[in-house]
Amino acid sequence: MNVRLHPIRLPMASLILMVGVLVGASRAEAQPASLSHPMYEAAAFRAGAVAPASVRLARPGVWPAKAAGQRSVGLAFGLSAVVPGAGQAYNQQWVKAGVAIAAEALIITSGIVWRRQGLDLEDDYINYAHGFWEPTKYASWLNDYSQFIQSTLQANVTAPPVAIPTGIDFTRPEQWTDAEWQQVDAFFGQIQTLERQMFHVETRAAFSHTLPDFSEQQYYELVGKYYQFAPGWEDYPEWIVGGEYRPAIDPSQTAADGSKPNVSPRFFQYSDDHAHANDVLRRASRVSMLLVVTHLVSAFEAAISAKLHNDRLAPTLGFAMSPEGQVRPVATLSYRLGL
Repeated sequence: MNVRLHPIRLPMASLILMVGVLVGASRAEAQPASLSHPMYEAAAFRAGAVAPASVRLARPGVWPAKAAGQRSVGLAFGLSAVVPGAGQAYNQQWVKAGVAIAAEALIITSGIVWRRQGLDLEDDYINYAHGFWEPTKYASWLNDYSQFIQSTLQANVTAPPVAIPTGIDFTRPEQWTDAEWQQVDAFFGQIQTLERQMFHVETRAAFSHTLPDFSEQQYYELVGKYYQFAPGWEDYPEWIVGGEYRPAIDPSQTAADGSKPNVSPRFFQYSDDHAHANDVLRRASRVSMLLVVTHLVSAFEAAISAKLHNDRLAPTLGFAMSPEGQVRPVATLSYRLGL
């Protein structure tokens, strides 16, 4: 249903006269001039015109003026783009503003909580690796594995065996001196050199990875990801008994059901803990993307609401009859009610 003040259709000369009056009135910043003519009076009376409002233009020479109550679409968009809910508050849509602000607070709080949880879980699996994955045990297996593939598969290995250091507590790296760190770096360098000449017994494929330097991010990922590193775990079974190689010499050996029978439980426990921590951290990292989406959604909703509001308030140009019986041009307001 539309409730509208109907404008009067006038000849071109009358419109020109009307515009001239409006421009002159705006330049003088005064009330518009009165038009006294029987034709206008009769037309205004037939149109059911009401008493006039003052005509003041927003800026000299600009018509029509912005209708009272109209809202800035750009401002509504910008406010909510910066702070979701601000544009809705500007539109006086208080419920929507509250929902947007609450959603923003919930997302930010969730991101903070998830990140804290992820970092705590990360500390847990790092401490677990320090306590139960032993670089010296892995190096000892690597030396024996090198001898195994040379003696049984006639492999050509030229890299020397790894010299395993003593007196270094790998469970307390925070207590190492600079000299101990240098010793550990050299130790890992020897491991990496020997790994580059190793290959898997079943597939004859070269090792796909070498052990990263101690405490690097990849170090904590790989020791629980690739079966090649399983012998370093504290509960990995013995691979030489009575001078003979046992099945555990090959951690990548595959059983008929596809499992890895030589891999110990701590490897799988650590793998699960590491994956869970990464899942929580990834969830926290997605919050930034979600925030961008919520800001855009809130901004577009505020802009659309402002536009819809403005569409129901439209300034028009028409004539009205004054109480003295004079007809003068006035700005009338069209208001649409969608039912």
